Amino acid sequence: MCCPAMNMIPSVRNALLRAIDADGAPQRLAMEIVSQPRDQRDGLIRELRTLYCEGIAKSGQSRQTVGMLGDVLEARLREQVATIEARGGGTVGTA
Repeated sequence: MCCPAMNMIPSVRNALLRAIDADGAPQRLAMEIVSQPRDQRDGLIRELRTLYCEGIAKSGQSRQTVGMLGDVLEARLREQVATIEARGGGTVGTA
């Protein structure tokens, strides 16, 4: 067999593909954030964190877990935004 994932149960394969896709989500979100004016970026990051935390809370996770995962997402977004800006991206709103 060339690719074992192709022979998986469809629901398992779909879950795996979603997990892989989710790994790149912070980078894609950061790209969207840096396309906005600089003075709006912090607010967008906080807004995304709030939406993310609300979704996690609805799944029944504890407040502690929700907060921890929100912190992780926010840190990843800020790291990605800083990386993109350092490479010359995100020049909207700097004129």
